Amino acid sequence: MAARPRFSFGHLRGLGPLPSPRRNRRPERRIRQWPFSLLTAFGAALLVGACAAEAAVVKVTVENVRVGRGNLHLALFNSYESWDGETPILHPEFRPTQGTTEILLQLPPGLYSFFIYNDENGNGKLDQTGIGFPNEPYAFSRNYKLGMHKPSFEEFNFTVPPSGTTMTVRLN
Repeated sequence: MAARPRFSFGHLRGLGPLPSPRRNRRPERRIRQWPFSLLTAFGAALLVGACAAEAAVVKVTVENVRVGRGNLHLALFNSYESWDGETPILHPEFRPTQGTTEILLQLPPGLYSFFIYNDENGNGKLDQTGIGFPNEPYAFSRNYKLGMHKPSFEEFNFTVPPSGTTMTVRLN
């Protein structure tokens, strides 16, 4: 006895020939776009390669981490304007590990500062007390200690040389 096929196309019998796939009615357009697409891809690869070649590795070790439902949130700033306007140039999240968490960033050499907090309850934001102080563990770059005012960019910035840098911060 012959084995039955797993899939049957019997429902297509009597419908006539299957329609042919749609063909490009204007092949000359595809030929004209080909050099542009190739140049765009080459330019993007060159840009990515140039950025990667200039990037330095910044290793941040975060101590006193408690694992809760949320992540570590880092806000990276590269100027007084970005810090004062609270518009970070980079704001990644990292899964915390109990005790110590290591974070690797690739950044172009320059002047930076960061603020990091441990979102222990997982609500995606920094919880604050009634007078505006952080209510979750946090740290600034260079282990800057928060006083009674918002720190200036210069108080907790650091330099990233072309060779990269390492730093350790402790969550308060």
